[in-house]
Amino acid sequence: NLGLAYVRLASSRKEPEYLEKAWPLLRGAAASRQHDPLLYYEIANLLAASGRKQDAVEYYRIALEQDPLQPDALLKLAALLGRSAEARELREKASTMVPRPN
Repeated sequence: NLGLAYVRLASSRKEPEYLEKAWPLLRGAAASRQHDPLLYYEIANLLAASGRKQDAVEYYRIALEQDPLQPDALLKLAALLGRSAEARELREKASTMVPRPN
């Protein structure tokens, strides 16, 4: 997906013009694919990076509804939710998924 490629370029190079190119492509892809947790996760990342935190929360929730075993999504959603009880629960859930060094 070209939209996902633009998001990755924007993230790695810190160039906002890639985010602008990514957004319409991702929206179009989301409209055509109902079940794609990675797509919704990347849309949430894009929204969070552009300061649209409430929209990002919504898309992280969609991604997690479709695939609840995404520790990165859990942690990013928790970060947006701040110090709430739900955020603590999400962090705890993510910590049980990530292998810990012996």
